[in-house]
Amino acid sequence: MQTTNMTPPEIGTHVFGSDGEEIGKITDVGPDYFQIKKGTFRTTEFYLPLTAITGTALGGDGVTIEQTKDEVDSGDFSQPPSPEAG
Repeated sequence: MQTTNMTPPEIGTHVFGSDGEEIGKITDVGPDYFQIKKGTFRTTEFYLPLTAITGTALGGDGVTIEQTKDEVDSGDFSQPPSPEAG
């Protein structure tokens, strides 16, 4: 299992794809994953592993992840990743 010394992101942090497009905000942080809520009226929730975070967004307004917005929108991130998936 891969370990990092990264500080977990805070709830309310903006999440941006590798293409620079905003995906949503972090609404929960688990031991190995974080949850993103996208939308205001018709919301969608996504779960991604903490290892998907690649850095801080330009200007320090959030975090960037390794996936693009389109990859998150079209992928199956509806459940928290299993600990065995690492």
